[in-house]
Amino acid sequence: MDVEGIGPNGILNLIMQTQCKFINSRSGERCNAFALESGFCFSHDPETRKEKAEAVSKGGFAPKKIKLNLSPVKITTTDDVVNVLEEIINLVRDGNLPCSNPANTIGFLCSHILKAIELSKLEQKVSIIEDIISERKNI
Repeated sequence: MDVEGIGPNGILNLIMQTQCKFINSRSGERCNAFALESGFCFSHDPETRKEKAEAVSKGGFAPKKIKLNLSPVKITTTDDVVNVLEEIINLVRDGNLPCSNPANTIGFLCSHILKAIELSKLEQKVSIIEDIISERKNI
């Protein structure tokens, strides 16, 4: 039974998740990756050397750092945090701030905005309570 290029031993290896049989000659340690049908992982399988070299090459061309020309911000209040996070979310949504998973990034940042908004409301309430206490002391 051959499922899209994975032979019967490959399926067995997937089910059993056998460990790659490559052993590092310097350290004597065995590779921790899961084995393919050959008994080796993708990186150590002699039959996949060409594919591995291509994958490594493609990885070398991936962008390392993206320079954003954003001005520095001074964050001193929770409102400043909300504003910065809002700006970042809008950059991600517009596609001007690349990220691997925009939906996750936006969701993550929104959760932090909600926390900052809650904190801001709490700060306002504390300020009102402090003002009331201060007024009562003066009576």
